[in-house]
Amino acid sequence: MINVPGLNIIGPLGKGGTAEVAKAFSSHLNKHVAVKYPISDSEESKSQFSKLALRENQLAGILKFPGIVNILNYSEQPSYLLLELCNGQSLDKLKKIEDPLMLMVITSAIAANLEFLRLNEIIHSDLKPHNIFLPSDFPFYGSGELFFAKISDFSLGRFTSEPESSRAGHGTVGYAAPEVSAQRKSSHRSDLFALGVIAYQLAAGKHPFSHGEADPLIIESRVQEENPVSLNKIRNDLPHEFIELIE
Repeated sequence: MINVPGLNIIGPLGKGGTAEVAKAFSSHLNKHVAVKYPISDSEESKSQFSKLALRENQLAGILKFPGIVNILNYSEQPSYLLLELCNGQSLDKLKKIEDPLMLMVITSAIAANLEFLRLNEIIHSDLKPHNIFLPSDFPFYGSGELFFAKISDFSLGRFTSEPESSRAGHGTVGYAAPEVSAQRKSSHRSDLFALGVIAYQLAAGKHPFSHGEADPLIIESRVQEENPVSLNKIRNDLPHEFIELIE
């Protein structure tokens, strides 16, 4: 647990491979925030987190957009990030979207965020349901009503002007595009591939490539070599044009 003057830790929000995220109250900002910090006190853990946190701040620290989780502060020593607190659920909590209009709204919201990143010459490189937050009042939105979904975690991204070597990782298996896993090349198109996987998953209620498989090599192989079962065979209530767009 991190100890920072003026920051009162309230409770955990989540944990990943290199970081933990907790809800906190910042007396300096006079509001609740999310604080991201190293998963352990080991020097290796702190060094790895520091590198990823710096990268995230470089990419998203200056961005101001309703569809991006704002970075409020970056500290090098001790190393942590203060983030806008998202009270809504992350997209991975939704197993399947039955309402076709709601499915299109969510897909459109993410696509709008990716277009904003493209205009700012940023490639996210790790888009997945865990990194996307819905509004806190999401359950009360009507069918077809528009809203913003917030994208977080830019630690594996890069500017389009930077070489691939500037990236600190290659994203998440099953969401990384074929060219990312095979050639280690990322682009805005690889972010769109991840959006397609997410939209398919929300439409079908299952991942298009994993089929319950946990072995990353098998999943990666399927991404490279197989086409998912057509959504036409799973959802006969979706417009044909929307299915074509996803696929």
